[in-house]
Amino acid sequence: MGRDQRPRVFMACLAVVLAGQSWAGASGAEVDAAPPETIRLTLAEAVARALRDNPALVDARLDRTLHRFDLEQSEESFLPKVSLEAATAGYRTDRGADTGGYTFGAGPRVTMRLPTGGAVSVRPAWTARLGHSGGPDEAHDTSVELAFSHPLLRGAGLDVGLAPVRLARIEEERHVLDLRAAAMDVITSVIKAYRAAIRADLQLKINESALQRARETLEVNQLLVDTGRMARTDIVQTETDIARRELEVVRSRNRVADAGLDLNVLLDLEGDVRVLPVQTLTVEPLRPDLESIRALARERNADYLKAHLNLRSAAIRLAQAADGTLWELSFEARAAFGGQGTSFGAGLRDLGGNADKGIYTAGVALTIPLGDAATQAAKRAHIAARLDLRKAERSLATEARELDAGLRNAVSAVELGLTQMELARQALDLARQQLEIEDGKLKLGLTSNFRLATFQTDLVNAQVNELDARIGYLNAWSTLDRTAGTVLDTWEVEVEGALE
Repeated sequence: MGRDQRPRVFMACLAVVLAGQSWAGASGAEVDAAPPETIRLTLAEAVARALRDNPALVDARLDRTLHRFDLEQSEESFLPKVSLEAATAGYRTDRGADTGGYTFGAGPRVTMRLPTGGAVSVRPAWTARLGHSGGPDEAHDTSVELAFSHPLLRGAGLDVGLAPVRLARIEEERHVLDLRAAAMDVITSVIKAYRAAIRADLQLKINESALQRARETLEVNQLLVDTGRMARTDIVQTETDIARRELEVVRSRNRVADAGLDLNVLLDLEGDVRVLPVQTLTVEPLRPDLESIRALARERNADYLKAHLNLRSAAIRLAQAADGTLWELSFEARAAFGGQGTSFGAGLRDLGGNADKGIYTAGVALTIPLGDAATQAAKRAHIAARLDLRKAERSLATEARELDAGLRNAVSAVELGLTQMELARQALDLARQQLEIEDGKLKLGLTSNFRLATFQTDLVNAQVNELDARIGYLNAWSTLDRTAGTVLDTWEVEVEGALE
């Protein structure tokens, strides 16, 4: 099998094994008419309900609203920003005389940052002067100011200019990974809780069957006593066994209730509502391929991917810190020209005529920090950023080793679970055969109630062990799926869709 086909084969295996059950019922939750407190759910329906209603995921969805806003703000940092400026003031030209007036000014300012670190601004303005008496003091001034600045050392270049946007995008990726991890945790918990509910229900049935067999044995005992082939005192052993079986039935019912409550918490249901699993634990034995799982895990595991993000973030912050040690050298250019008239239109016409008479400036500005206090902080930040980068590299290597070890352990657990399941099935078959043989002997009066009760207990233990082996095998696959980070792929869940 080619390496490019292994991921698809692995995902298909996970989908079959993790479902671990024969599908029953159509899609969508079916509510039992009697009693109304009972909800029948398949495993897929329970997972879908948890993704919609689980409190942890509801909070995560609410947090995503703010996360998206932060990213949008960062992405828009290079779009033009428009602001409106307005002012009014009174003035007097001759103390004691009525020669003053009022000025009214307004105009927009448009600024735009450049990815390379520079900035451009345009500021058209209009000012009106109105005298107290009107007439000669009335005038309209118009002006336009253009400014351009760009750093040549500190803050120059795409690496520094785009650093805030790139960090914001990395932070967004981290938030998405956190959301995926939370969803995978919830799905895995629901799967195991659903199986725990199935286990509790099946164990109750096992104990009820054992109780029924013990009562049937009591009937056989009574028949043997009536025919004189068994002493009446020997029935005490069977009655004791019945009492013990009744106690186990009561305990099993309590376990069913506890498992239902655990599932209700994950599904955010009321305590008086019981979820009835409608699937059986049909298991298809499969062995995992470690190599294909490892390749998928390096693309899906949230902790491993976050370690990569931390490394990228540390590299960007190192570039920012190195830039902070440079001098401030920038190029600045400015152009300003204006016009005047007795009306707004006249002011604009005069502005157009004076465009070649404006004031134009261009130059270079240099700022050199002096003293240890001004330079040591930048040097310290640079050293700290360099150390953070080395730590991020070591953390990524450590995370890779831990991921590999976790995958090996999870694969071993699946293989061990498969072996235990096969052995448990063999032991169950033998326990059934032994009980059938001993039951036949009892009907012929060739054995004792004590031996029969012992084989009854052996059968119950074998049934419980086989049930635990099946669930343990399925849960081992779920743990492997969670370790690899492929839970959402297995259940075909889109983070930005079903979760949000």
